[in-house]
Amino acid sequence: MWEVEFQATGGQLGPELAAQVQELLTTDDPDRAGDLVVLIEAAVAPVSGGLSVDVVAVLTCVVAGLPWMRTETRPEALLLLTQIAGSAEADDKAVAASARSALAAALPLFGKIAEIGSDDEVAQSIDLMSMCSSLSEESTRRAVYFLERIVADAEGAIKASAQLELDEIMRGSRSDGQSG
Repeated sequence: MWEVEFQATGGQLGPELAAQVQELLTTDDPDRAGDLVVLIEAAVAPVSGGLSVDVVAVLTCVVAGLPWMRTETRPEALLLLTQIAGSAEADDKAVAASARSALAAALPLFGKIAEIGSDDEVAQSIDLMSMCSSLSEESTRRAVYFLERIVADAEGAIKASAQLELDEIMRGSRSDGQSG
């Protein structure tokens, strides 16, 4: 994928990480995609530390590759983005701010995946949009809109999950408004 090559040749992505991201974006094996997500997450958003400097390059590559990924493996990439979003939310360094901006900019794509994706893609998009809802006021509005659309269009567990996340965001928004 050109974006992976661009990030690697520009020095934003090391060779091993670039190879892992490239494989994640092209594999048709969900189990392999899951293994790659674990490796990539450990490299860019380790549990025991802050975000690495190449996290934004990984985000850029994964977001750029989402539309061309196979339906069977795209939920794994969305999971990686969700985990990075959680780490970025808890980190106050400049790289985390850049990661949050990249995720906020990608929200329309996440909404499109939720609109037309498989049940697994929609389920993972719900979690990702919920995580991204705290990135900015615009991200909150966009996430709420997309989650409301899912609630209106979905059924069963997906509808219930979207409603639960929507309720949580709305409780948080009201609390933020009351405390300010």
